[in-house]
Amino acid sequence: MKKDWKRENARDILALGSWIFYLLVIGRSLIKPYRPFADQIIIAGVIIIISGLIFRKFDFDGYVARCLILVVFTSLFYNSLIYTLFAVATGFLLVYSVYF
Repeated sequence: MKKDWKRENARDILALGSWIFYLLVIGRSLIKPYRPFADQIIIAGVIIIISGLIFRKFDFDGYVARCLILVVFTSLFYNSLIYTLFAVATGFLLVYSVYF
């Protein structure tokens, strides 16, 4: 059975916007601890949950919202142009994957 590699890759990229990955980033930030970064991510997560409940009737995509939060805050945290370019490119791939 031939698998559709485009669809499979799109699904894998979407996993970067999942709650599991989001919790993984929070867990990693609490190990060192990087408390201000963890607080920002946790507060943004609560806002995403509330927004998801409010905009349930609309086409609210939590995957894109979580990915956007992670791209912005991890880019600010690492303060590296190379990482920021990588994160933004990955974010664009995730948005493309949603529509694919």
